[in-house]
Amino acid sequence: MMLNDVEERTYEFAMLRTLGFKNSSLITLLVVQACFQSIPATIVGFVLLYIFLQAAQLALYLYMGVTVAVQLNWAIVLLGILTGVAVPMVSNIYPIKQALGTSLRDALDRFRQGVDEMSVQFIRMENAGTSLTQLTISLTVCASSVLTLYFIP
Repeated sequence: MMLNDVEERTYEFAMLRTLGFKNSSLITLLVVQACFQSIPATIVGFVLLYIFLQAAQLALYLYMGVTVAVQLNWAIVLLGILTGVAVPMVSNIYPIKQALGTSLRDALDRFRQGVDEMSVQFIRMENAGTSLTQLTISLTVCASSVLTLYFIP
């Protein structure tokens, strides 16, 4: 959800910049959006974790007769909170750079978007440091290991 179409977001933020938004205001807007999505998702994740832990404890008791007391360690909770909040924040770095890094004229021009961003290079395998002999030997070794490990036993 956080990584919408970057070109669409670039145009949207360019329009907001033309309306007088400063770059710091747009960054704040993106951070608030990320918080509105990540904090409820993190809470739902912890609720599901609690439900699955209770189900696992019940299953162990019913099937094996073993009583297990599983408690969440503070490190697990901290890691879950950091992951649930930090990943969406980090995933916003590229759209922010893309949306705010272009000039206003280029960001508003829908026909030019995406043209200057892509380049294709063809590199021969010999120039990249791979020889046909090495490739043949490695494929032969891979095929023989698959045959030996899966088909012979």
